[in-house]
Amino acid sequence: MSEIKPQEYWRWPEYRHTVPDKDWRNAKIITAGVDVGSVGSKAVVVLDGELYAYSVMRTGGVSEATAVKVVNWALEETGLKPDNLQYVVGTGYGRVNVTFAKKNHNRNSLPRQRSPLHIRSNRQNRPRHRRTRLQGYQM
Repeated sequence: MSEIKPQEYWRWPEYRHTVPDKDWRNAKIITAGVDVGSVGSKAVVVLDGELYAYSVMRTGGVSEATAVKVVNWALEETGLKPDNLQYVVGTGYGRVNVTFAKKNHNRNSLPRQRSPLHIRSNRQNRPRHRRTRLQGYQM
C-alpha cells in the first residue's frame, strides 16, 4: 500500500526567468538588486533600466550565502558573471549580508513621496480633543 504524503502549503516554488530577446552585450549599464528576506530572497538584473533576469528562492540558514546563490541563479544561462554587474543594491531583512552590494537600502533611507492623502492623515492637521471625566471635551 502506498503512502499518501500531506501537501505542504507553506512551501512555495523557487523560480527564475530571463528575457530571451535581450543581449547584455549591447547594454550601457548593468545593475542588480538583491532582496534578502527572512523567508525568501529575490534577485533582479536590469539592463539600461529594463528587466533582463530575475530569480526567487527560499532564504537558507546563512543570508550571505543565499545572496550569492540567488544572484548566480538569476545570471544562469545569461552569459553574465557577477563581475559584469556595474552596480548592486541590497535590500530587505538581510541587506547587510549582501557584501558585494555597493549600497544597502532599508525602507526608511529611501525618499518618501507625499500624496494629497498624506496631508489629511498628518497628525498636526487634526484637531486635538482631550476628554476629561468632569469637563467633557476640551481643545
